[in-house]
Formats: sequence, structure tokens, C-alpha cells
Amino acid sequence: MTVSFIGGDLRSVYAASLLAKRCAVRTYGLPPPAPCPVTSLYAALAGAEVAVLPLPVTRDGIFPCFLPDCGLQVPDFATLFSRAEEETLVLGGAVPPALIGQAKDEGLTLIDYYTGERILQNTARATAEAAIALAVTEAPFVLEGCAVSLIGFGRIAGALLPRLLAFGARVTVFARSEEALARARAGGAETVRLTGEGLVLPPDTRILFNTVPAPLLNAVALAPLAPDCLILDLAGGALDTQAADAKGLRHPHALGLPGKFSPESAGRAVFEEILFHIATKRGIDL
Repeated sequence: MTVSFIGGDLRSVYAASLLAKRCAVRTYGLPPPAPCPVTSLYAALAGAEVAVLPLPVTRDGIFPCFLPDCGLQVPDFATLFSRAEEETLVLGGAVPPALIGQAKDEGLTLIDYYTGERILQNTARATAEAAIALAVTEAPFVLEGCAVSLIGFGRIAGALLPRLLAFGARVTVFARSEEALARARAGGAETVRLTGEGLVLPPDTRILFNTVPAPLLNAVALAPLAPDCLILDLAGGALDTQAADAKGLRHPHALGLPGKFSPESAGRAVFEEILFHIATKRGIDL
């Protein structure tokens, strides 16, 4: 069996390296030290039974996620799907539904490998660790005694809370459901219910972690925050960056943190999902 990796970051490199111990692997558009690199999309896909796309698979719905300095032509999905062999199994992470239909029109099966509870939990833990590492790096103060606002209480926030409390931070969780608020209180956090009236943040917040992919952090919500507050938007799209800049708030890029801070562990999680889907859809136990 030949498996081709098309685009991605160091997570894809580690996943490809692990898979290369079990079958033939080709890589296109991955950073060093990716195994078996090729220099054209045709060379990557010719004869490949499985094509693995990045996590996330895309940010614009048109092109897969390639590193900006890969030095190779980035194919759009229409080109990529048309070049793949008929009946190729295509695997991608966090796949928009429209892409699944687009692949089907080309005779391909596109499966989202970022849906299983195992990889979601692994990613949540890795994101939580990396978010704290980024906070420690960026903040000129210690976490002990620090007032932290944590928006949302899904998997990532659930992994963040005990880690922040272990550092001695004072954590307030904002969530919509009473069930989530109850879990947060049981975990040791103060809680505030999110309503449709907007977000009212404590003015003593020193670090704000957002895990909700909704535009909650607008100028009104940011108004109470002091200029030295650090904002880490882990979900993306929540923060009005112009409003944050106007207040002088720091908001370093905080997306894809497992790929930057723990690519080996994150890549192993991707590798395990790839094995599962190959076994399930192709009946091959590598």
C-alpha cells in the first residue's frame, strides 16, 4: 500500500514517519524531516491508495493548509481531487462538509479523521498544555494568584481548568449550559452564565483563554480589560483584533498549538486515526 501526505505541518511529518515503518509513504509540501519527499503533486498521488490531508484540512475552503515557505505550488482542491486515482481514500482533519461532496463528485471517498473521541481528547490535552506554555512565555507575571477568564467549557477548557488551578490561578469559567457550569464548579472554578446579552468580563482578568468559535470578544466585551491583559483565542474568529489593538491588548497567534508545541504527540494521534480508517475502509491492518 502507498500512502501520500499532501501538505501539513510537523504533525503530518511525525505521522508520515510512523506510517513509513509499515508501508510505502510519499510526502508533498511537508517541512523537513518529512520522509520520502516528492516535488510534484502528480508524483505524490500516482498509484496512491490513500491520500492524507492536513489538520485542519483548510482555512479558506479552496486550498489545503500548506506552510507558507514550502517552496511548492499549492494545489486547490479541484486540482487535487482530479489528480487522485479513482477510488482513492482521502483522509483530512476538520473537513468542511462541502469538500466531502466535492470529493464524491470526483469518485473519491473523503473522511474526516478529526471526529473520533480519542483524537479529540488527545488534541484537547495537547492544546491545553501548549496554551499554558504560551501564556507563561508571553505573560510578564506568574500564574499563581492570576485572575484567568476561561470562555467555554468543552474538551479544551475542561483540560485547561485543572492545569491552571494546579499553577494556583483563580479561574472564572463562562459557559451557556448549566451542565457545563456545574462541571466547572465541581472542578474548582468560579462560573458565569453566558447569555445573549453579551460577555461581561471581570476587570481584573490578566489572562483570557477563549475556546468558543463565535465572535464574542468585541469592543464592548473588551472594554473592562486592563491593557496588560493577555488574550489567547484558541478557537479562532472570536476576537475583534482591531478593538484589541486599539486597547493595546496582546493577542499572540494561538491556533494550531499542538503542531507547534507537541507535534510528536499530536502526530501520533493522527497516525493512529489513519491506521483506524485504513483498517475500517480498506480492510488492511498495517
